[in-house]
Amino acid sequence: RWVMVYSELTLGPRILCRSAARIEGPWSEPATLYECPEPATDKKMMVYSAKAHPELSRPGELLVSYCVNSTDFGDVLAHAEKYRPRFVRVPLGMVP
Repeated sequence: RWVMVYSELTLGPRILCRSAARIEGPWSEPATLYECPEPATDKKMMVYSAKAHPELSRPGELLVSYCVNSTDFGDVLAHAEKYRPRFVRVPLGMVP
């Protein structure tokens, strides 16, 4: 089975996925794997570039990374931890 993991368009907070039996499809409807909390706590924060890492995943899960940044460069300079990748473990049962 093929699984596509991606960030919501327009820098939205959701990490989405679709799956298909063959690479050419048909692909499932999008399903939300994770809602990134950063934009809800700080309106200057944006999330993007979600990726799956099957080579690092444990059995029964999918390791997913995403990037976080701020629209305020000064904010990033003052708080370097805001500009770094984040990782979440998603149960495979959430993949459509």
